[in-house]
Amino acid sequence: MLIHAATDVDIHPPVFGGAQRCFGLYRGLARRHAVRVLCMVPHRSPGAPEERIDGVDIVRRKAWFTTLAWRLEQARLAPLFLAERGHRARAVAALRDLPG
Repeated sequence: MLIHAATDVDIHPPVFGGAQRCFGLYRGLARRHAVRVLCMVPHRSPGAPEERIDGVDIVRRKAWFTTLAWRLEQARLAPLFLAERGHRARAVAALRDLPG
């Protein structure tokens, strides 16, 4: 079975509890299934665009709008959930990044 997942953080290497939990769950699923995870990462993320770690295929796509939304929120000009609109606008392209 092919399992697709999507997250708005880079899950490897995990730098906080949420990413560690996600990677642990996907790694557990990868023991018996094919797992492909789309990580929407900030534009400054140094990770490779695609890699396989512990049976989990990780696809990283940089999202410039997350950085913009964060900066606007820090300046108290717009709420952070503005990033959701960017994710929604890119949904069709994100589906193409997860073939299968």
